[in-house]
Amino acid sequence: MIGNSSVLVADAAHSLSDMVADIVALWCLKLAKSFPTPATPFGFMRAQTFGAIAIGGLLAAAGVSTFSK
Repeated sequence: MIGNSSVLVADAAHSLSDMVADIVALWCLKLAKSFPTPATPFGFMRAQTFGAIAIGGLLAAAGVSTFSK
């Protein structure tokens, strides 16, 4: 931003979105591997699906925000 370089700002946004996506993926994997409980007799395997949707939305939002400027 100081050097007025849109490429560096876009790369920073991409790196930040990748870091957040990695955190979401690790959290969903940990949740999916947890054992079933009486409230969830089939476990938390759907956490992977919701995590994939969240990561896809996050990366799409980062791409749209990069090209909208």
